[in-house]
Amino acid sequence: MIDKKNILLLSYSPLNSDPRVKKQMFALIKDYSLFTAGYNATEEQLPFIQLNYTSNKANFTFHLHYPTLIRKFFSFFILVVNKAKQVNRKKYYENKYWDKERIDDLVKLKKTFTKIDLIIANDIDTLPLALALKQTNTRIIFDAHEYHPREFEENKEWIKNRQPYITYLCHTYLKQADTIFTVCNGIAQEYKNIFNVDVGVMTNTANYNKDLYPNLSDSITVKLIHHGAAIRSRQIETMIEMITFLDARFELYLMLIPSDKDYYNSLIESCKNQHRIHFIEPVKTTQISYAINKYDIGVYLISPNNFNNLHSLPNKFFEYIQGRLAIAIGPSPEMKQFVEKYKLGIVSEDFNPKSLAKEINNLTSEKIDYYKAQSHIFAKELSAENNKDLLLKHVKQLLEEKQP
Repeated sequence: MIDKKNILLLSYSPLNSDPRVKKQMFALIKDYSLFTAGYNATEEQLPFIQLNYTSNKANFTFHLHYPTLIRKFFSFFILVVNKAKQVNRKKYYENKYWDKERIDDLVKLKKTFTKIDLIIANDIDTLPLALALKQTNTRIIFDAHEYHPREFEENKEWIKNRQPYITYLCHTYLKQADTIFTVCNGIAQEYKNIFNVDVGVMTNTANYNKDLYPNLSDSITVKLIHHGAAIRSRQIETMIEMITFLDARFELYLMLIPSDKDYYNSLIESCKNQHRIHFIEPVKTTQISYAINKYDIGVYLISPNNFNNLHSLPNKFFEYIQGRLAIAIGPSPEMKQFVEKYKLGIVSEDFNPKSLAKEINNLTSEKIDYYKAQSHIFAKELSAENNKDLLLKHVKQLLEEKQP
């Protein structure tokens, strides 16, 4: 009997709810001995290593809900520290990364594995850790997800205090990975332009649901759905504002995860007098497509207020397709090319909620049902099956290659 190769999935995101990481698990679990490391174990009962490091503590400088004086104090303190460390910036950033908790995690992981054949490092915070775990024949896949050096560029504190550190990690470690993936072409090209690394594209496609079909829309009540995390930079309030420009037949349903509880509560408060806006309970990631199938139009209007938002091509977009919905979006280039190529729905002229409302108001029941049918026709082609094959291909090639 041939021993299965050992693969470690490394992520500081919640392993039980991160759709992209869970798809990595499902792709690899059959053919490899799979281990996970992160904040929480998965429902799949895979071998799990609990990590202590909390990546959000490094981001305290841009949580805007902190009192202004406290934020200013920390901002000033970090600025002073940065200036003092300019003579040896590399040492400063390495010390920043390798704090006690991270070193404890490294020690714990090294004790766990006598042999590790391949590591998939998710997001830039895990890449140096993965490389430190590398043994003689270990191969490294880095899944960047987004473009990290411009992730929160709309926030001046983040630009000042966090961006130089993230950029350092990218310059120092990206080229040490054997293979790199990200979510879309625009982000892949930016990594190439800035860091001169070749990056493959693995989209956030959802699993194929072969047993779902489009429901015929109702001319009296048309149900719009938006789901995802309640995060301030996504400006969900613009979709709430859109309802004021929509005909009376349209209702908006929001299935939000309260990632930022203050922001989430403010959204609810703003809709107290809006009888056509409804907040509904989120469901498990694997159940999203089924839950949204009873709605008519998946909507997403995201302001291009930072590089990643401009190039947004999120899980929800592909879950709308698996849910067999029509799609209504702003002119986000990555989503737009799919909508127009496959005739999945409508795209507004700009990111103003009034512009998207205008396009939605023009939709007839027949047109909505046509777009739903298009989602159904291309549901398999635009599912995670192709990405699964792509990941397995790269894993197989890397494991068969001889180390230099």
